[in-house]
Amino acid sequence: MRFASAVFLFSGGICAVSGSTICKEADEVPIQGLIPVSNGCSKPPGMSVEGEEDFTYCCDRHDSCYQTCGMDKKFCEDDFGKCMNAMCRTTFSSNSRCKGAAQMYKLGVSMFGGAPFQNMQDQACECVPSDKVVDEYESLYRKIYRSSDKNDEEQEEAVQKLKDKMDLLDGDGLRSFARDTFYKLLKKYDNAIRHEGWREGRSKIPKPVKEKKKKKKKKEEL
Repeated sequence: MRFASAVFLFSGGICAVSGSTICKEADEVPIQGLIPVSNGCSKPPGMSVEGEEDFTYCCDRHDSCYQTCGMDKKFCEDDFGKCMNAMCRTTFSSNSRCKGAAQMYKLGVSMFGGAPFQNMQDQACECVPSDKVVDEYESLYRKIYRSSDKNDEEQEEAVQKLKDKMDLLDGDGLRSFARDTFYKLLKKYDNAIRHEGWREGRSKIPKPVKEKKKKKKKKEEL
């Protein structure tokens, strides 16, 4: 369903061969000049969705997931589904057909999102030496925090905490943590995403209502 394309301030060092990003004796990281793009929600021609709601909030994050280097497509689809279901439970709880619409959207990306996902992954990654991974992500996190409402001191403090965590990791553990954190920050700070097409200029969009966690009743002591 997501047919957005990535936009670059600058590019270089993309290691792509036959539609796949291959880094020999190096690691894949998001390109420093990459600005994730969302064009809102769309669906393949001819697909009719009953009970359709405004899932723009979730579509923005789905676009960002596709453009997060090293992300797994199934994770993106599952996260997209969770987001829409959360909106159906809260924001659109009065619409009995909302969950059915969410299932149709998820089915659409599962069936038709393969090529767009691979293309975005190939455009989103670059190869860097393994000992530069932490530095690269530190710079990326700092750029995202600049789009937040945190002041300079708060931004640097947040970046330093993430760097300290990365310094304790290596190999797959480091790659997973760094990648997942990058995506979580994009989800949290919408201003780090560029909006295009129908999505451009729409600042007020429906969002999931924060759900109260149910407290577990303590078992009475006998």
